[in-house]
Amino acid sequence: MKINQYLPFQLIFFLITGIVIGKYVVMPITTVVILIGIATILSLISYMVFRKRYFNQQFFTISTWCCFLIIGISVYSFHQQQLRPDFYENFKVSENEVILKINEVLKPTDYAYNYFAEVISCNGKKTTGKLLVNQPKDSASVPFKIDHEIIAHLTFQKIKKPQNPYQFDYKKFLENKQVYHSVKLNRYNHKVLSRKVTSVRGFAYEIRHQIGTRLEMYPFKKDELAVIKALLLGQRDEISQDLSNNYRNAGAIHILAISGLHIGIILLFIKFMLKPLESITYGKKLSLVITIFVMWGFAFLAGLSASVVRAVTMFTAVAIAVFGQRGFNTYQALTVSLFVLLLYRPQYLFEVGFQLSYLAVFFIVWLQPMLEKLIYIKWKPLRYFWQLFTVSVAAQIGVLPLTLYYFHQFPGLFFIANLIIIPIMGFILISGIFLIIMAMLEILPDFLALAYQKLIESMNFIISSIADKDSFIIKNIFFTFVAMVLLYSIILSIARWFKEKEIKYLYLGLAFIIGFQLHFLYLKVQSLKINRITVFNEYSGTLITHQQGKKLCVLYNSTSVESDKNTNINNYITGTNTKLANESDSNFPIFTFNDKTLYIIDSSAIYQLSCFNPEILLLSSSPKVNLERVIHRLKPKQILADGSNYPGYISQWKKTCKNMGVPFSYTAEDGAFQLNNLYVETHTNLPIFAFLKHKM
Repeated sequence: MKINQYLPFQLIFFLITGIVIGKYVVMPITTVVILIGIATILSLISYMVFRKRYFNQQFFTISTWCCFLIIGISVYSFHQQQLRPDFYENFKVSENEVILKINEVLKPTDYAYNYFAEVISCNGKKTTGKLLVNQPKDSASVPFKIDHEIIAHLTFQKIKKPQNPYQFDYKKFLENKQVYHSVKLNRYNHKVLSRKVTSVRGFAYEIRHQIGTRLEMYPFKKDELAVIKALLLGQRDEISQDLSNNYRNAGAIHILAISGLHIGIILLFIKFMLKPLESITYGKKLSLVITIFVMWGFAFLAGLSASVVRAVTMFTAVAIAVFGQRGFNTYQALTVSLFVLLLYRPQYLFEVGFQLSYLAVFFIVWLQPMLEKLIYIKWKPLRYFWQLFTVSVAAQIGVLPLTLYYFHQFPGLFFIANLIIIPIMGFILISGIFLIIMAMLEILPDFLALAYQKLIESMNFIISSIADKDSFIIKNIFFTFVAMVLLYSIILSIARWFKEKEIKYLYLGLAFIIGFQLHFLYLKVQSLKINRITVFNEYSGTLITHQQGKKLCVLYNSTSVESDKNTNINNYITGTNTKLANESDSNFPIFTFNDKTLYIIDSSAIYQLSCFNPEILLLSSSPKVNLERVIHRLKPKQILADGSNYPGYISQWKKTCKNMGVPFSYTAEDGAFQLNNLYVETHTNLPIFAFLKHKM
C-alpha cells in the first residue's frame, strides 16, 4: 500500500495543516462557527453529489480535504482557553483573589515545589484556565497533592521569554500547555481549603503515592529506586541529573519515560499469555477487551500523564489491528489513534514527545521490514538480535532529523545500548509489575527485592559505561528547521527508491541531497557577514562576546563559570555554528565598536575618568554609585544593566534614567543586548588603562 495514496492519511494531513493554521492565525469564535458551517455544507453537498454521481469522485475528494482543513482550524480554536469569555485573564486586576485546584505535580527544584493548577474562580467569577504555581521550600511549607484546593491573593506574572540567544523557550513550551502566567505562594498569601479526591488523576496519584511509599520500605538504593519509579509509575522526579544525562548520552533516555516501548512490551506479553484464549468462540474479542483493560490500567498506575495517554491510545488502536479485526492494519491503527488524539487535544501536535513517538512507530512499521530483508539469517537466536537491531536503527532513522533539530546531539553508540537493554526490557517491566503487586500485598521477600535491585543496578552500570565514551557523543550540532525537512525528504526518497526500485525516487533523493548541501553553504556564506556584540543576561557576573563570522571571542567574563562550560555560550555556539576562540584573560572594561564606546562599571565603582564619554554604559555586579552623578559626568547615550545587579538597584536606576531622559535596558527583562555589524577593539593600550589596571 502506498501511504500517500491512502485516503485516511490524506485526511490526517489536511487535519494537521488546519491545526497549524489555527495555531498561527488567531480567529474569533464567531469566525470558527462560520467555518464549521461551511464545512458542514461542503460535506452535505459532496455527499449528495458523490452519491448521485452528478460529477466524478474528484469533487468529493477535494471537498473532503477542505472539510478536514476547516475541522483542524476549528478544533484548535475551540481548545484555546484564551478565546473563551470565562478565561481568568478577563477578570484579573493588580491583586487577585483566586481559588486554585492542583491538577498536576511537577518536578521540584532545590528551592521550590512546582504545580499546574486550574483557576476555578477569579475575583468571585467562575473561570477556566491554568497557572504555573511556585511554592518555596521552607520549614513551614507542606507539598500539595493533586485535587488540593487553595484560596489565595496573588498577582499574575507573565512567563518570561528567553533572556539569552538560542536559549530553551520555556514560555513557548508552557503556552503549548495553555499556561500563560505564574504565581508565587508564601505562608501568608494563601490558605488550603480542602482536598477531596474527585478526579481520576487524583485517585491515580494516591495509588502511586501508596506504591512509592511501600517500595521505599524495601532495601533499594536511591538511584535504583528512582529508575524503578520511572519505569513502573512514570515518576521521574527523583532521577538525578547525572543519571538522566547518562541515559541521554547513551541514546536510551526513552527507557526512563513510559512511552510506546513500554506499552508495546505489555501488549506483546498479554497477547502471548492470552494465546490459548483465542481458540475459543469470541476468544479474540475477549482477549482484545482484556488487553485494552490492562493497558489502560497500567496508564492509570502511571498517573495518566499526557505521554502515557498518548502511548496507550496509540496501542489501543494497534491492539485492534493485532487481534485480527478484518481490514484493519497497523497503518490504519496509527491513523485512527492520531486522529482521536488530535481531536482530543490538538496541542499535542506541537509537543516533541508526541512527534517522536509517532515518527518512531511509523518508521518501525514502514522501514524495519526493508532493513530486515537486507540480510537473511537462518539461526533463530541470531535472527532475533538482527530484528532488534533493525528495529532500533529504523526508529533512530525516523527520529534522527527531529532530535538533531531539537537536541543538537547524536549518541553514536545508541544501537549498543538498545541491543543490550531492549531484550531484557520486557523482563524488567513485567517482573517489576509483579514486584509491585507483591509489595502491595506485603508478600514480597527481601531476596526478590534485592535481586531486582541488582538487575536495575546492572542496567544503570551498562548505560553509564556507554555514556562515558564521550568521543562517540556528537554534541552542539548546528541544525535548522529547513535542514530537518530536507533530511526527512532525503530519507523518504531513498527508502522509496530502495523499496520500489524506481529511478525517479533516486533522482529525487539526490536532488534533496544537493539542496541540503546548498542550504548549509548559504548559511555559511551568510554567517561570514556577521559581526556582533552580545551582552548576555547572567546572574553571577558579566558576560560579553564578539562574533565575527564563524569565530566567537569572549571579550569579558566575570561569571563563576569558564567560557567553554557556560551554558549560554554553548547554546550560542550551537545556534550560530561558531567556534570558541581563546578567551581573553584581561577583562578590561572598555570596548570600542565603530564610533561607539562601551564602558563597564562593576562593583569597584570606578567612573571618575576625565575626558571620557562612553556612548553605552553597562552596570554590573551592583555598583554602589549615584547614577545621576555618573550620567552628568560621563554623559552616556544609553545605559544597560545585566542580571548580576540587585533588583532593588534596578528600580532606582530606571527612575533616574527616566527622569534624565536616558534610555535604560535591563537584560533580565529585555533579554540579551546585541549590536550588529561592528568593528570591535579592546583598548588595552590607552593611558586610561594604566589607571584602571592599577585600581584593579
